Amino acid sequence: MLQILKLISIIYILTNLSVSAQENTTGINIGETISIHSDVLNEERKIFVYLPRNHNPKKNYPVIYMMDGESSFHSASGLLQHFIYSEKMPETILISIPNTDRTRDLTPTHTLIGFQGNEQTGLKNSGGGDNFIKFIKTELAPHVEKNYSSSKFRIFIGHSLGGLLVTHAFLENEDFFNSFISIDPSLWWDDKILNKRVIEKLKQETTNKNTFYMSSANNSNAPGNLMLGPQIEFMESLDKWNNKLNYKRDYFDNDTHGSVVLISLYNGLEYIFDNFAVNYDKAVEEPDYLDNHFSTFSKRLGYKFTANEATINRLAYTYLFQKQDKEKALELFIQNTKDHPNSSNSYDSLSDAYNEMDNKEMAIKSLEKAIELDPNAEVSKTKLKGLLESN
Repeated sequence: MLQILKLISIIYILTNLSVSAQENTTGINIGETISIHSDVLNEERKIFVYLPRNHNPKKNYPVIYMMDGESSFHSASGLLQHFIYSEKMPETILISIPNTDRTRDLTPTHTLIGFQGNEQTGLKNSGGGDNFIKFIKTELAPHVEKNYSSSKFRIFIGHSLGGLLVTHAFLENEDFFNSFISIDPSLWWDDKILNKRVIEKLKQETTNKNTFYMSSANNSNAPGNLMLGPQIEFMESLDKWNNKLNYKRDYFDNDTHGSVVLISLYNGLEYIFDNFAVNYDKAVEEPDYLDNHFSTFSKRLGYKFTANEATINRLAYTYLFQKQDKEKALELFIQNTKDHPNSSNSYDSLSDAYNEMDNKEMAIKSLEKAIELDPNAEVSKTKLKGLLESN
């Protein structure tokens, strides 16, 4: 059975790759740039937005807020596309924020003492981190929720000083963000101020059930182990704070402070969405498996998640061809068109079910809808031509 399921999966992926490759013959669009005015920061802020394929305005998507947008957007959006397509995580919106004054926005306290322990005039604007988080909470997030149908499940990601701010938000804003990825954070900042704050947290009761992931790079050239030492100390403090937390730290010996971002994103998202992927053998054999699977997963993260479009589509094809349960397959395909009304592929797949059930009229209507949604869907056009010629 496993080999048959793998074969169905391969056919499904190849079909979708064929459709995907023809969606845009004049260019590749990976996102959009918007601009919003911030009263909090008193400036215009450019924002990079990545939306899941076939974004549905009626569906609520988790949102990633990631700093250093000018350097992070391309790699993060590509990784998201890969993870979503391979069903390792739910369809998710990425909001990537380019910098205007990085030191001001990404530092939680004001200090003039830099990495080397010397006073630096370039740090005179430091300490605006709480204001930057306020901008995200009170201006950016409401804009995203209004215009992109986002959910209340939010992930905060940052690198270096951005990782410092993520760690600060984890300690101070547990009611807004649900998960955190702190990439090689600069916890040396302000005489290790956050390490002192987490020790204070040990004295307090907390209901924090968030997920926190930290990565550490090989910064052997840093004087006095200024990067790695505070990171290890911080995580050791978490051991004593709250056993309800999901937290983890990875050390990447082969990566430096500059190169560690991508592998940290990969491992961090994989940790947050661990066990999101569906076991198709069980999904076919156990009628309640899918509901139970996502119920268990949702309970761990404290938010209700459901299966991706690709997951339901592949399961429907399994019922159609392997189980020969055409009615169940049709039910799943129809549900996918309702959940993803902007997806050309969902209607193309629905046509396959109708065709297998010898309902050519509905198969033709489904293909026409698929082509209406994507005029470049050559695979759908070929199928439609074949059906019309066979009538």
